[in-house]
Amino acid sequence: YNLSINKNFDYMIVQPYNLDLYNEYKKKKICYLSVWEFDWSDEELTNLWLEDSKIWINEEWWSIIIDMNNQKWLKYIIKKEKELKKLWCNWLFLDTIWNDWQEKWWIKIVKTLRKNWDNAYIIVNNPHNIKLEIANYIDWVMFENFWDIWTKQNTTDSEWYLNLSKEYKEIYIENGKIVLALSYWDPS
Repeated sequence: YNLSINKNFDYMIVQPYNLDLYNEYKKKKICYLSVWEFDWSDEELTNLWLEDSKIWINEEWWSIIIDMNNQKWLKYIIKKEKELKKLWCNWLFLDTIWNDWQEKWWIKIVKTLRKNWDNAYIIVNNPHNIKLEIANYIDWVMFENFWDIWTKQNTTDSEWYLNLSKEYKEIYIENGKIVLALSYWDPS
């Protein structure tokens, strides 16, 4: 990987296992924390004594979906974010906080992490159903899968996208916060 291509980027979201690649990068380093998905194996989840937090497998992204109400998982997330904070992270990116039936646990995690990152920016990905409840605890928001080619071809949710975009504008943009939009050509 050639980092020299990216030295002019103002911000970079970095996976923790790639930190060494970015030692030379001196701008805003945003550390990635997956709070709903575990990106390793079942065996690794068991080695961490977290196997009872598993709900199912996300076959699209090859990850394990986690029960956010599991207290051992919450302790694990707090431990991981503290490790990131001790590194060189200026900001924290929380990936995919979008799940209807776990909303209250998402809110709890965002509020907890905000206390620990009081002087740093927090960016959350897809807080669609809790966007209003967490608006005062985050700095930026990402709207992943924002009306892309694949979505246009494979869904009839155009009204949902338009309404949600309007809500993001009212809640975040009109209150001085940044909304990022990420789109895919084809999720496969």
